[in-house]
Amino acid sequence: MTNDSPVALLHGAGFTIGDEIAAGLAAQNVRMVLFDEPEREAACQATAARLGAAGAQVQALPARTSNGDVVSEAVKVYGRLDYLFNTFIPGPETSAAAVFAYPQQLLERNFAAADVMAAGKAGGAIVNQWYLGALYEGSPLESAVLMSKGAITGVTREICVKYGKAGVRTNAIQLGLVDLAETKGVITEKTLARKTPVGRWGSAAEVAKFMLFLALKNGYMSGQTICFDGGLTAGNTGT
Repeated sequence: MTNDSPVALLHGAGFTIGDEIAAGLAAQNVRMVLFDEPEREAACQATAARLGAAGAQVQALPARTSNGDVVSEAVKVYGRLDYLFNTFIPGPETSAAAVFAYPQQLLERNFAAADVMAAGKAGGAIVNQWYLGALYEGSPLESAVLMSKGAITGVTREICVKYGKAGVRTNAIQLGLVDLAETKGVITEKTLARKTPVGRWGSAAEVAKFMLFLALKNGYMSGQTICFDGGLTAGNTGT
């Protein structure tokens, strides 16, 4: 790894998906800046410490950093920004208000990161993550998750259109039935009993692997929202 190695900002590093993304970035010799909210700061710091001890170039920003400053503070660490990963997993402690507020925060972060990437020579890539309705169906967060789904699709398309000519690619992944530790206690028993055409639920590691592909390997696709659902939306089970 050199000073020319690419740099990624990972927002949501304290979640299981974020931890898996960070491990994948380390394996690809990508330098990292990790960030999460105060309630997950300890997990974010632990991920940074573990990967740093293994030889990765990684730094965790303090949770007190405001949403508007996350990108600028990340750029100060290594002097550049090539990738932005956004992951969020609503759980039992998450309020509907927090879910409703997330798309606006995501929009601001996407714009700030895209501005930095567009100013560089190589452009960059942004990957957003959200959900289909299936995982939270029947839960107190169902309506908020569904309404935010459309907003996050809009954010992804807006960044694509405005920054595509500058070499910035942005895509989103919407999760169907994925086994995530953070959702225990909020998803219903009915949802837990549901099956997918592939016969199982997805995992955090599989989500991270696909998000890493979209950022690091994909060089053309942009502005798309991809269903990561084991075929759930292909049949009559819906979203």
